[in-house]
Amino acid sequence: MTPDGASAQAVQRCSKDKRSARPGSSATAAPRAVSALSPQPTRHCVSLNSPQAIALRRRVGPDRLVTTTHLIPPDIHEAYEVHEWRNAAGVLSTAHPAEWNDVLDVLRSFQFRRSDLLAGGGAKSVIANRIDGFLSDRGWEEKKFDTSIRVDGVERDSPTHKVDCFKGKVGLEIEWNNKDPFFDRDLNNFRLLFELRVIDVGVIVTRASNLQQIFRSISRKVANKYGASTTHMDKLLPRLEGGGGGGCPILAFGITSSKYVEDDLPLVETVTDDDAGE
Repeated sequence: MTPDGASAQAVQRCSKDKRSARPGSSATAAPRAVSALSPQPTRHCVSLNSPQAIALRRRVGPDRLVTTTHLIPPDIHEAYEVHEWRNAAGVLSTAHPAEWNDVLDVLRSFQFRRSDLLAGGGAKSVIANRIDGFLSDRGWEEKKFDTSIRVDGVERDSPTHKVDCFKGKVGLEIEWNNKDPFFDRDLNNFRLLFELRVIDVGVIVTRASNLQQIFRSISRKVANKYGASTTHMDKLLPRLEGGGGGGCPILAFGITSSKYVEDDLPLVETVTDDDAGE
């Protein structure tokens, strides 16, 4: 089953052996006698709408049956939860090697500390700024594109959202602790920019959902700040695998507990109302 044909075919049927009737004959020939000792071929009729098939599609996604995540170095796999859409790792690593190296470098160098979790977010958290700053030093920039559509000589604006980090037709969004609908915005933005041939691949860096265990261990306020309705991998995956990014290859990294540092700064919380608004 190919990704393009998965939704087009409702049921896969097992065909039966038939013998063609001779011209003018009103009946088909009788089937050949088969010895009871002869091995019989085993046929499996599987409905593509069966619970097993649906569960498989949900688990791997039609566009992840063939993946390129093997191109991601082992140390990145160990430190991040990694998912891709439409072979994004292959596109990024081969078509944009310089940007690929930048992404790997920022992921390797990144850490988040207990004191970061206790600090107020403001317009953008210190954690998101840490990734922004690293990539900015490599020539990445926040980018807003001025786009429009012309129909029968009439031009209409078709605005897109700013991309957090952009370089060489690669867009990267940082969603550490936003409201989860921001994922819809990011995926739709990647889809539009890909269709307009502005970007070749999109990258989303968010947090792994199991970081909630660390947040709870610090304090209830921290756990509430990073609540279930904010951006984390469990909120992204259904949108990604549901095709929210359209045809745009997208690579998603979830920050895991292996990047957490228990620093020695005192436990002073400065939680603000806009902590979930990066």
